[in-house]
Amino acid sequence: MTKVIVKSISQIDLAIFYESVDGSVNCVDRLETYEAWERQVQTILHLGRIQKTDEPVLEMEIGGEYD
Repeated sequence: MTKVIVKSISQIDLAIFYESVDGSVNCVDRLETYEAWERQVQTILHLGRIQKTDEPVLEMEIGGEYD
């Protein structure tokens, strides 16, 4: 698991852009449905409120293709 910072969110692309805390990795999570994107955004907003930041930190697995 890698600690990442949420850098930006795109409703048009249904994508969430992350960067590792150490800055060595950038990644994009492109969700297939608006509902999945909305759930992830709600989780990010919740973490942002808890961490009191616009760029919350979370842990995620990075790499590979997921079906």
